[in-house]
Amino acid sequence: MRKLKISTALLVAALGTGCTRTEETPPATPPASPAVRSSALQEELARLPPRVEELFITPYDALSSSTPTLLEVRFVDGTDLPQVIDIFPSDFQQTTLRDDGQDGDLSSGDGIYSAMLDFDFEELILTDQLVDQLQGELGDEARVPLVSGRSVVEQREPFRLDLEMLSRPFERFQIPFANGISAAISKEHSLLINMVGMEDLERIPDPCLPQAGDADKKWAFGYLMREMAGPRDPSEFTREWLLQLKEEQFVNGWSVQGRPDVERLLAQWENLSGGETLDMDMAPFRLLSIVNRLDLAESSFYGGTGAGEGRFVFAWVDDSCQTQEFTVIFEYLIPVQGCFALKDWARQWKELDEHEVGTPDYNAKLELITEQFAKKDAMPERPNGSALNQLRTNEIALGGGEQWEQREFKIDGDGRLTQVPVAQTPDITHHNTNLLRDYVNDREFAILLERNVVPAMFDSTDFLGGSSLNPFNFFWRATGIHNNETRHHFSLNTCNGCHSGETGTDFTHIDVQTGAPSRFLTGTGWPTASGLPDPEQARINASGGPAVSSFYTYGDLDRRAANMDDLIRNPCSFRIFNVPILGH
Repeated sequence: MRKLKISTALLVAALGTGCTRTEETPPATPPASPAVRSSALQEELARLPPRVEELFITPYDALSSSTPTLLEVRFVDGTDLPQVIDIFPSDFQQTTLRDDGQDGDLSSGDGIYSAMLDFDFEELILTDQLVDQLQGELGDEARVPLVSGRSVVEQREPFRLDLEMLSRPFERFQIPFANGISAAISKEHSLLINMVGMEDLERIPDPCLPQAGDADKKWAFGYLMREMAGPRDPSEFTREWLLQLKEEQFVNGWSVQGRPDVERLLAQWENLSGGETLDMDMAPFRLLSIVNRLDLAESSFYGGTGAGEGRFVFAWVDDSCQTQEFTVIFEYLIPVQGCFALKDWARQWKELDEHEVGTPDYNAKLELITEQFAKKDAMPERPNGSALNQLRTNEIALGGGEQWEQREFKIDGDGRLTQVPVAQTPDITHHNTNLLRDYVNDREFAILLERNVVPAMFDSTDFLGGSSLNPFNFFWRATGIHNNETRHHFSLNTCNGCHSGETGTDFTHIDVQTGAPSRFLTGTGWPTASGLPDPEQARINASGGPAVSSFYTYGDLDRRAANMDDLIRNPCSFRIFNVPILGH
């Protein structure tokens, strides 16, 4: 990976002085954002923001750090929005987007929303200089990925400012797209860190040789479970969770069968512990990766909170020191608020590229990051004080080798890790049914615009699954779905579609032996030069139907990197382009 020599002065100026900190200490709590969610609609907009079709800015005075500016935006057709929307272009600025013909909006109901705001053109000019520097450093690699769903469909040159035009007041200027350059971010340093084989006895225990004190190591399975348990006994907390995998559960009206080989894992852990109490020092799990999911952040432009998720991925290591196909993913909310805090959070991950992965300096900086979400009382207002959003499992090892299954768990009001329905994924019995057909057709616009949240019930029927069973090469389909592109987007955002046939993945996106990312993440290794054939079109073609016309070239780490670079370099008001991913 080429090391970028971006001017520190330019980068700090672009980020703003409020984001600076020393390397030795965690950042101070950022200033509170004025973003206050006033309604369920505002919460929905923060979580499911509309997609921008066109964006224009018109300065009403000479360019400065606070120029009165008209912002005009047209959203993608089919988006159902009110005529007045609260927005937060920066941490200390709140105004409204209007399509009601009032306060600067020219015409009511024409689909063009307008807002007057104070715009920092000095920051915008600095970010343009950074683009110039990146193009000098990266050459042809300085490209902005255009993404449809999760597939990279085009690599564009970054847009550049026309400073002469901008310098003329009342000149309308188009901002064509989010300007994140994926190659500006080192994916292996800052997005998905492969921990397999990393030697750091201070932070990572050896699951084949567990010893006293391992649960004090900050990247140990036992440490994370102990911190998550809060005031509860960590042994009891962990056993209750594992027993849910072992015994039949009833989740959202569905019977979820027990996985018999949980007993083998429990017996192994008890044997290492010298009794029935599960000693957190003896946890038989190997750390595979640490993952930055900044791309899941709510939209700060609409008052959203949090900076996405931070994740740890582990795999079970059995009593013969063999890594088994049972992964456990800890997924934590990042407890920050406001665009400045978002920028600081992104910069902390970006600064990891100053050191080689796995070196003492690198790991020390990474620990400063992970402790902000993994430690006890990271979010005191939540159950157990834990920032955990959910814990997921993905395995075949516990089910006697019959079928892969994914489950999801959340900390409930009593502080227990409790199984809940799997997000965005119907029960597999709805596959190729009229109910699924009706659902996908009914929600077509929302699905295509990535604004669809799969409900627990649909048409008076239990819909979300209690778990996600994953047959080989599975993808979601139903006879009578009007638009195959809608089917594709729907299937891609489910657990079993994303981890199987829709993305050409063999069940895990991180290899349990090597920690290597899947081709869905890397965007390489597709079966054809055009990419991965659409599985439904391929199925029809295999039965004598038309040739496949849709191919997908995923590369989700490129998408995440571009999102991160865009956040670091560009003004907070440009977060209007950001649409969080609803999948996994």
